[in-house]
Amino acid sequence: MSYHLKNRIFHPKIVLTPPYGFSIFADLYLGPQASPEKKSGTVRLSSPRRIEWYASYIETFPPDEQLAKKCIPVFIRELKQNSDHFVRNNIVVVVCDLCIRYTSLVDRYSTILASSLRDPSILIRRQTLMLLTNLIKEQYMKWEGPIIYRYVTTLLDHDPCIQEYANFCLTDILLPQFRERMFFHHFLECVFSFNQVKHPSHIKPIYDDGFELHSEVDKQCSLEGRQKFNDRLRLYKYMLNTFEDHQKVSILEKIGLEIFVPIVEGGMLLSEINVRSLLFDALKIMQTSEIKLKMQLGKLDVDYEGDDEEPPELIKSAARKFISTTFRKTIAETVMPHLFALNAFLREKRSPLTEYCYGVILEICRDHQEQLDDFLASDPQLKAEIRFDLRQTAGGQQQQQQKEKENRNNKRGGTPRSEQKRNRKQQKQMHQRSFSQTPGRERSVD
Repeated sequence: MSYHLKNRIFHPKIVLTPPYGFSIFADLYLGPQASPEKKSGTVRLSSPRRIEWYASYIETFPPDEQLAKKCIPVFIRELKQNSDHFVRNNIVVVVCDLCIRYTSLVDRYSTILASSLRDPSILIRRQTLMLLTNLIKEQYMKWEGPIIYRYVTTLLDHDPCIQEYANFCLTDILLPQFRERMFFHHFLECVFSFNQVKHPSHIKPIYDDGFELHSEVDKQCSLEGRQKFNDRLRLYKYMLNTFEDHQKVSILEKIGLEIFVPIVEGGMLLSEINVRSLLFDALKIMQTSEIKLKMQLGKLDVDYEGDDEEPPELIKSAARKFISTTFRKTIAETVMPHLFALNAFLREKRSPLTEYCYGVILEICRDHQEQLDDFLASDPQLKAEIRFDLRQTAGGQQQQQQKEKENRNNKRGGTPRSEQKRNRKQQKQMHQRSFSQTPGRERSVD
């Protein structure tokens, strides 16, 4: 049996009258010996039953701050350990309610609460997603750290309905409210977290009550490893699609400063598998189509009027040219030097990631060929290599296009050359046939 309570699904399995409340709450902490007794005998409740009842009791009779301070750790413990998904569901509902009444008490456990977004039960995942969205929107819960990492991974949920709902919550509810604070300020934190590499700004939650986020919860929410690269890339692309052009350039610069520089200078060891995975992700991010500049200026705020003034399209064209020049200058000054240093470092280490780093350099130079001299002014040898590879790539693309065209024509009945040869042969046969049937040729007289 279930009923809806304030748009939440609550599952009561046991309902006791309020007078038993404090005695059962004592039993909750002191053990079965404190269970309430009747005259006819002893009534003992198992731990799940006590939790189910107390969840229902709090919904009806909200506790004061002192009582909430005592019961919240119990709920959090059961949320991690209880095998009954109805119990866990009720705990999520109650703890989210207590977060509104006593925000500071629940805040320290928000990471464990957010781990319910990866609960085996579809009911709990959807319930947690809905409640956390409301708490974040109303700013009862901070959009930062593990909350972001857990929340974003709901886009990878195995259930299509939860995927769709998570996309709606992020795109239509939270993104319009937080804007830049949504993903831009936390993008690299997510890249580090997904690969289980410690980011300088990451603070591990510490609980005064002795609770720590168990390694099982970390593993449950982890996306580390090459086998999960496609999942991580999917999340990166989603976040990059929300960025403006200037934010994309800034992200490229941050990747150089916070990933490439520490690796080159020894702050992060390339010998560690998670660091190599982090670097691989960073290089792949720089090659995605989502991080390329769109050069979209948007619509004019006022209607264009005036016969003697320059048309809007020309103004937009000039603005795009100016923005493009500015961005390319920024890339040349802040992004390319880090890439060159990383490329030299990886070559020296004979790392397999060298080809990916060189591929990023080649991709950027291909998109900005007119700025090639500016990008590579400090390294003539690399400039010669890239020019050669760009010519080879262009020639290879032309050959590939020609092959595809010939293959299409083959499916239709032959290559263009064979068709021409066949046509010439048919014309020659027709000419000979008509010539043999003609008794004689008469010369034309002007």
